[in-house]
This record gives sequence, structure tokens and C-alpha cells, in this order.
Amino acid sequence: MKKFAIIIVLSLIFLSTEMLSQIGLYPQAVFLNQKNRASNLKILNMSNETKEVIIDIMFGYPNYDSLGNYSLVYGDTIPEAKWSATPYVRVFPKRLLLKGNEEQVVKFMLGNMSDAPDGTYFGRIHVLSKNPPQEVDTTYTDKITAQIDIHFTLISALIVDKGQTHCEISVSPVRAFADSAKVNIMVDVQKGGNAPFLGTSAMKVFDMSGKLVAETKEMTPFYFSGTRAFKFDKKFFNNGRYRVEFSMSNEHKDVPDDFKVPFEPLSESFVVDLDGI
Repeated sequence: MKKFAIIIVLSLIFLSTEMLSQIGLYPQAVFLNQKNRASNLKILNMSNETKEVIIDIMFGYPNYDSLGNYSLVYGDTIPEAKWSATPYVRVFPKRLLLKGNEEQVVKFMLGNMSDAPDGTYFGRIHVLSKNPPQEVDTTYTDKITAQIDIHFTLISALIVDKGQTHCEISVSPVRAFADSAKVNIMVDVQKGGNAPFLGTSAMKVFDMSGKLVAETKEMTPFYFSGTRAFKFDKKFFNNGRYRVEFSMSNEHKDVPDDFKVPFEPLSESFVVDLDGI
């Protein structure tokens, strides 16, 4: 009887972490514009075994679900037709073999954008690593064997600026609620302009006597309008009213200065009612 090899593929996607990953990336995002038409992404094989690495770019962007949680959106054809960077960017090489602890540079090159309106175009870089193909054993046996092939995918941002870019932001409170472990304060962000907001949001929560109860500072991308939940440990809160100070700026450790969209820091204050603690 012929031997059968059953290959089980496990695909694991890490959004912004290299925990347990076979590969590492540097930098965390690729930025291109008319002056900087080429950029490099260094790929490191962090394992001791040879890995096949496949690089692809596709249209996608971060957004927030109905509960204000971060997610990645793919297959959104309407904004893709207007804002996708993928038609303008070429990658070389797109496939490579890396020996254990070896690294290689992948080049991203910007093509002709003369017909594209001013604005920021974007996408996601998917870097998949897996075991390289193995020769098929054509010997005959009555045994069935299983081979587990684990695929790891790291995802980075691709940002392409064309001409003058600008971003306008307005915010308003939505609601505050408690779940089993966290207090969630939701803020609606309306984004205008031709560029995403790639910056930082800070929130401080005070009780009505003015005592600071909790605070957070987080990188909060807004490619389009959306509602974001800011989460705090439930143990610091009781039922009642709280005053919230909320601010946004274009501060972001991974965005080069040349790609930071001019943005006047925004600051708002509002009161939320919390129950269900």
C-alpha cells in the first residue's frame, strides 16, 4: 500500500508582536513618498532551522468593532479603490529561503503616481514563514504518517504619501460600561482629510472630587472614522459619575518625522456615568 503523508497546516497571525514567532521584522512599517521612493524591510530568521519566507502586500487597515476593540479590515472594496497603495508598490524579492539565524533585506519600490490625487495611500505587508518544501517520499509502505507544518504570519503597515496631506479630527463621548474585568470608556472619532491619523491618544479619568482614578496613553490609528474603547481595571471604579480628560497628538514612535501629518493637538473634557460595577 502506498504511503500517505498527511500535512497539517497551522496558521498563526501576530498583529504587532514577534512572540513565539519564527521570524522578526525591522522596521515595524514601511514608508514611501516622492522623495523616498525605496525602502528596506529586514527579515530575520529567529529559529535554528531553514525557513521559506513569502512576502505579499494587500489592502487592509485597522479599525474598531462595535465594542470599540481593535481589528484589521480586509476586502473593503470601496476605500480600496481610492486609497490602496498596492498598485504603486513593488517588492523584491517576494520569496526567499533563510537559514537559521540568517537575515535578508527586502526592497520596496514606489512606482509612478503622477495620476493619483494627493493623499496617503496604505496597505498591509504580510510576511509568512514556513518550513521549506520537502521531497516527496515515493516508497511504498502500509504506514500513514502525519507532518505538521506551522505557518507564521507577521503583519506590518505600508504607508505611501503623495503630495500635500492633512488630517482633521473631532471627538465626542459615546458611553461608559463595565464588563467582567474592565471599565470601557468609548469615544467616537470623526476623521476628515486625505490622510489617516497615526498618533497617540491619552485619557485621564477623575472622580467628581478631582482625584485621579486611572489613566492610559496608547497609539490609536484612525484611518477612517470610528469608535474606540479605552479600557481600565474595574477594581479602581465604583458606580457613579466621572470626569474624563481626553487628548490626541501625532506623537508615534514608529512614524518618521517626514511622514507625520501636521496636526494640532486636540484636548476635550467630558463627564460619563458608570453603573453595573
